[in-house]
Amino acid sequence: WVVAYDETEGYALISGGQPTVEGDDGGCRTGTGTNNSGLWIFSRSQERDEGLIEKVRTIAKTAGFDLSVLNFVEQDGCIYEDEDEDEPVTCVDR
Repeated sequence: WVVAYDETEGYALISGGQPTVEGDDGGCRTGTGTNNSGLWIFSRSQERDEGLIEKVRTIAKTAGFDLSVLNFVEQDGCIYEDEDEDEPVTCVDR
C-alpha cells in the first residue's frame, strides 16, 4: 500500500498491508512474514536526508503506524555506477 508519496520531495511511505496488529509504541503494524507485512520509507536520494526521514516518520505516526518496525539501513560504503553509462545504478559491497 502506498501510504504517502511526493515526487517533488522524493519519498514514498509503503506499507505491506493493512495495519491491524497493535504495536509496541501504541500504533498499529502489519502482520509478520512475507505477505501483508512491513513498513518502508523510500527516498530518491543516494544519501540519507535526516529531515526527510523524520518528515515521513511523522506522516507514518500520524497515520497510526507503529514506528518500532522501521529499521535503519546503512548506506555508507556503497559505490554507484556512473548514471550517464548504460549500466543501471547499483550498490556494491566493498
